[in-house]
Amino acid sequence: MRSILFSLLLSLGVFASATDLVALSLEIDTPHPGYKLEILRIDETEKGFSVLAKVISPPADNLFPAVIDKASDTVYIKSPLKPITLYIMGRTWNWGEESVVESEGAYLKITKDSLSILFE
Repeated sequence: MRSILFSLLLSLGVFASATDLVALSLEIDTPHPGYKLEILRIDETEKGFSVLAKVISPPADNLFPAVIDKASDTVYIKSPLKPITLYIMGRTWNWGEESVVESEGAYLKITKDSLSILFE
């Protein structure tokens, strides 16, 4: 995958340690600083990795400035880097080119023949 686009930046780097973990970081643009991002699952497919991430909305009674911000999460995996397809739950705005899924069950149907990857 050449680019992951307008609202998504995937940055992958090597975390040097005794276990040679690889850092997998996701970052997306959000409508304001109240949103958070959490990586829930990583699955290995024939074509690469499928990653399920969830956008966590802020409490409705909190006020935030209406300024575009970023939400990110990083996990560490022991597998080598491969092309990544991102599936995201909970995004309520219509930006970006990542695939939106309604639930983890919907994601599992898409990735039914994949191998789950452990991450820290």
